[in-house]
Amino acid sequence: MTVRVLVVDQGTALGGSVLVACALAREASQFGVEVDLATASDPETVRTRLDPRRPIHYLPKSYSYDHHAARAHRWRGRPIRYRLTIWGSLPQQFLSELGYLIRLMRLIRRGGYDLVHLNNGMANRTAAWAALLTGRRFVVHYHGYCQPTSMGRWLARRAAGFVAISQSVALSVTAIGARVDQIRTLLNPITVGSGAAGRSRVAIRRAWGVPDGAQVFGIVGRVVGWKGQVEFLAAA
Repeated sequence: MTVRVLVVDQGTALGGSVLVACALAREASQFGVEVDLATASDPETVRTRLDPRRPIHYLPKSYSYDHHAARAHRWRGRPIRYRLTIWGSLPQQFLSELGYLIRLMRLIRRGGYDLVHLNNGMANRTAAWAALLTGRRFVVHYHGYCQPTSMGRWLARRAAGFVAISQSVALSVTAIGARVDQIRTLLNPITVGSGAAGRSRVAIRRAWGVPDGAQVFGIVGRVVGWKGQVEFLAAA
């Protein structure tokens, strides 16, 4: 019997979590699992990383974390104005999450999915509620450190399991109430381009102008503040 999984990702840009979701969808078929993707990213961009035969469900939120981040940046250094702006946006946030919940529940029922995969930790708690309200099991995939909340702990007790991208992240997930035996550490995959696959280490170093005896460090990720490129360069 084929198991059907819906991976729900709320990332609005083609970042690490979306790429991992696409890799999961591509590779799962060999284990008798069908994986579909519900994404807030541009579906045509995501399509370039996904099996063209698998459906992509475009499911954005009318009020996303991008909107929140933009307001936070605008009123940075003016805490009173920032709080008033965020409080004023609460009705918009509520309506956005309610609409998202209804659409996601319809998608889960229509697709007949057996499992819902939350691909952004508990940041997208609405996806957990959609799974519970449709009677589906759900797993939570943490791509960053867990930030426990009261609702997050309540939902965690009802999760079927957790995935963490490192041992350090897995340790943080226990703060939400997850048992150690519920957590699986799964390192993110790295795709090596065909141009580098057949070249020796020495040839690549020479092409980049790196001396043979030099130590080389790298960081992989989108160039955004919270990825830590500035701190990486400072450490180097």
